[in-house]
Amino acid sequence: MFCFFKRNTGNQELDIIVGKIRMNMENNYKDAAQLNLKELEELYKELQEKGKVNEKQAEHYNKIYNVL
Repeated sequence: MFCFFKRNTGNQELDIIVGKIRMNMENNYKDAAQLNLKELEELYKELQEKGKVNEKQAEHYNKIYNVL
């Protein structure tokens, strides 16, 4: 109904992938975590090219990517 309650679905997808990476790393599934990291990188680049990631979000996901 109101636009300010909507969240960017691309960012939700990024958050889901970050969650998968963390879960796989905690369970010592290194191969799966690496695949998810690659998936995160590809989706992030795609969303950035489409202009769906603002500067603040880009900074947030860059920090996460660098930590992982």
